Amino acid sequence: MPFRLRVQGPRACFPRPEFRRDQISYDVIPPFVARAIFNAIYCRSAMRWHIDAIQVLNPIRFIEERSPNRRLLLAEPHYLIDGHFSVEANANAAQFTKMFLRNARRKQYAATPFLGMPEYPAQIDLIEEEDDLVAPLNRHPESLDLGWLALDLEEGARPNMQYFRAIMEDGRISVPPLDSSALAC
Repeated sequence: MPFRLRVQGPRACFPRPEFRRDQISYDVIPPFVARAIFNAIYCRSAMRWHIDAIQVLNPIRFIEERSPNRRLLLAEPHYLIDGHFSVEANANAAQFTKMFLRNARRKQYAATPFLGMPEYPAQIDLIEEEDDLVAPLNRHPESLDLGWLALDLEEGARPNMQYFRAIMEDGRISVPPLDSSALAC
């Protein structure tokens, strides 16, 4: 069963790994961070969340913050995130669905959800009806290449981050599955 969350906050920082000293954010929320938000609402060892798509609702704007090191943050990020979960063979998917929906509706989370870093809390709303959707505040270009975006950790003895080429079409980024040939390590 697919689920949709509206995720937003005043600021966000999704640090890019290629910047060591400064914290320079990705242009949009990476799928592994989106998965962590679903995990914060409800997760069990017998289930795994998968992100299907990310819709960017607000314009992508950066602001600079000076602390000991420079931080380039996203201002007013606002997303719709589509995801689903898979379960192990002996797990009760119906019970997991029920518990996720209960926690999301009541805003009772297993962990505090945040936008990349703990100092940037996320406001989350479960979207159950199309009437709950909001129109994007700006029209994004037809197609925008966002470059390589961190997808998720590859499972195994030595976990390795996997990346995919993120293309935003009309504000929407389709996220490939973890076994896709379009991924790079």
